[in-house]
Amino acid sequence: MSKNITIKDIAKEANVSIATVSYCLNKTKNLKEETKIKIYNAIEKLGYNPNLAAKSLVTNKSKLIGFVIGNGSFEDNPFYSNLLAGMNSAIKEHYEYDLLIASNLAKENEDNFETSVTNWIKKRALDAVIFIGLNNEKIIHNLNKLNVPISLIDSGNYFLNNIYNIRIDDELGGYLGTKHLINKGYKNIAFVSDGLIGQVTKLRYEGYKKALKEAKLPIKSENLYKVQVSYEGGIEVSQNLMSRNDIDAIFTIADILAFGIMRAYLTNSYSFPKDIALIGFDNLNSNSYMTPNLTTIDQNVFMKGRMAVEAILNKSEKKEFIIPIKLIVGETT
Repeated sequence: MSKNITIKDIAKEANVSIATVSYCLNKTKNLKEETKIKIYNAIEKLGYNPNLAAKSLVTNKSKLIGFVIGNGSFEDNPFYSNLLAGMNSAIKEHYEYDLLIASNLAKENEDNFETSVTNWIKKRALDAVIFIGLNNEKIIHNLNKLNVPISLIDSGNYFLNNIYNIRIDDELGGYLGTKHLINKGYKNIAFVSDGLIGQVTKLRYEGYKKALKEAKLPIKSENLYKVQVSYEGGIEVSQNLMSRNDIDAIFTIADILAFGIMRAYLTNSYSFPKDIALIGFDNLNSNSYMTPNLTTIDQNVFMKGRMAVEAILNKSEKKEFIIPIKLIVGETT
């Protein structure tokens, strides 16, 4: 049986004190770069793997970060894989931490969601939690009382002790996309969303309305379409959209919806943007594989995920992080 390598062995190999190795591993003291390199080389040479389970008993830290989706699912939208990639890029820089994804919790619109999440955080002794799309103000205030650092992605602004807000200017995104369509000559623009559920969609709709008002174009209730935010939802809503000859452009709140709409229209021999214009929101990596390439609002989903992790692990004094957005002009407008 091979010997269990300890920090004492690392210290001996690197010719430094045990305390110095501890400082390096726990990032509790600034060390010279030369010293850190010696320690990391020793760790690699000896194949050191810290016993995190034993350490957690001593420090009362699990080194686990939880991730909870308020609504939606990984299966419905590649948005989440982009988000997770960003989280992973940040966690890799804090080698002791792991991300734990909540896969069996109730959804936000279910009565037992708060109890389900609270029990999960306590049972897993999570050091921090990241939520996306959590919109219930009462639940957010109650979660803050758990004294666990929490990053809220796309939830609005909550300036509470343990809360970090990671967001974009969603109203600006709705405005930029709609303004682009108007500048291209489109006047009767459908708005496809989840039915204005949550702060994010409401703000994007406000931006949409702002652009229409500026152009002195009417805001029509019949141009507001509610659908599940998924590829299938995009295909489904297309049947209603195609039945109207007056719609000349479509604004969607998510790329995945736009992908489904694009598929349905192309299947029915429509041409973008000759017959209909289309704009998405996200700029997902998968857009680069689409033909035609989708015009969309880039909200840097990867950076949202990365920032959510960095805020809680770095114990930032800043409580709000606004990720810049930009219009990406593709081939559908």
